[in-house]
Amino acid sequence: MVQLRDYIEVMSSDGKTHIIAEIDVDTASELPAQEYGPYFLNMGSIARDISTGDFYSMDSTGTWYNQDGSGAYTPASASTLSMPKLSKLNEESIEEAEVNEDAEVVRDAESE
Repeated sequence: MVQLRDYIEVMSSDGKTHIIAEIDVDTASELPAQEYGPYFLNMGSIARDISTGDFYSMDSTGTWYNQDGSGAYTPASASTLSMPKLSKLNEESIEEAEVNEDAEVVRDAESE
């Protein structure tokens, strides 16, 4: 199963939304092709293989590379993958989120 955890929309063209995505897969054999449903995965998309803990990054040709340096992985056909319904958090859902009162707030003084 492929789960799209988060994404940044880069642009839209030819009916496809170009995104940089953060993906979870059960195994590396499920890494999606560059054209993934209504989306086009751009360079910099990352995927985590849940079964091994490995991380993969996509290059500009749509090839996934294991970040341990072991090389390239050719993605599966996008037609064999299940497409999750995506929704981005909106401001209302963020405001309704529970806040841990014991959480430590860390700020970068240079960015303020």
